Amino acid sequence: MAHQVAAQRLNQYLLKSRASGEALLEPLSAEVEKNLASALMPEQLQQIKSEQFDRPDSLHLEACFLRRDVVKNVTAGMRDDFEKVQALFDWVIRNVQIVGPNEAPSIRVSYRPDQPTGELLFGIAIHDEIGNDIFGANTKLIDVPVPMADGDGQVTFDFEHVPLLDGTYLVTLAIESSDQGTVYDWRDQQYQFSVMNPSRTVGLVSLPLEVRFGTPYAERVEGSGS
Repeated sequence: MAHQVAAQRLNQYLLKSRASGEALLEPLSAEVEKNLASALMPEQLQQIKSEQFDRPDSLHLEACFLRRDVVKNVTAGMRDDFEKVQALFDWVIRNVQIVGPNEAPSIRVSYRPDQPTGELLFGIAIHDEIGNDIFGANTKLIDVPVPMADGDGQVTFDFEHVPLLDGTYLVTLAIESSDQGTVYDWRDQQYQFSVMNPSRTVGLVSLPLEVRFGTPYAERVEGSGS
């Protein structure tokens, strides 16, 4: 919801800028559009060509600001470029989980309430790189009892396997009241993991597929039709 509101405000700003002649969007050149078309899916190319901001644009801007902050915090006080690159590489290794298609990843969340709190709900969602939902669940939906939160705690989301193809996937984590009336913490697409899948199939999901050949036949069934 917040990202959609952000997109609406960006569009309002764009309309005002156009009215004053400050913002003029130039269309993609034929060469650039051709290169993009060979690398992107049609709907992704259409998003780029659109002259309106949408939810994925606000997600992209948020990701840019988050990465800017990561660089600023991780390399604070460093002057040498090599030292900065090494520090950022170490940060990525610590924070980005790379899994194979048959591995069972775990996502752990530590929490510390200000006071003892009961009737909590913990949720997780997984998205593709442009923010489309792939999976979502919470402890209420899957009937997992949540203990009283009193002091430091940790919840672990264990997946049996990852039926995904190559790519980077974003993760949203949330802590709410069990009636979902109060949001205690909501980290929208602030985490990520990457999948390395040796399959040559395309898309997002790795579906088991078997192809068989045979002789077609049709069995004739007689009846009254009633």
